[in-house]
Amino acid sequence: GVLAMAKPNEAGAPNNGSQFFITTTDEPTFDGKYTVFGKVVDGLDVLKQLQPRDPQAQQDPPPGDRIQSIDIQSS
Repeated sequence: GVLAMAKPNEAGAPNNGSQFFITTTDEPTFDGKYTVFGKVVDGLDVLKQLQPRDPQAQQDPPPGDRIQSIDIQSS
């Protein structure tokens, strides 16, 4: 899994907001389009148990799970 910045809805906007996403599989269509700033090094099994959401693709998305804590490690 990787941690990356989400983009605003405006096509071609040269900035990112405070939203991010975590992938659980390889997403080659995202290559070169999003800024990746982290990777999942432990707990991918827990990550895969979270309720998937895509508010832009789902008209009435289910409520999201809450991440209570996260450890960020520098390399």
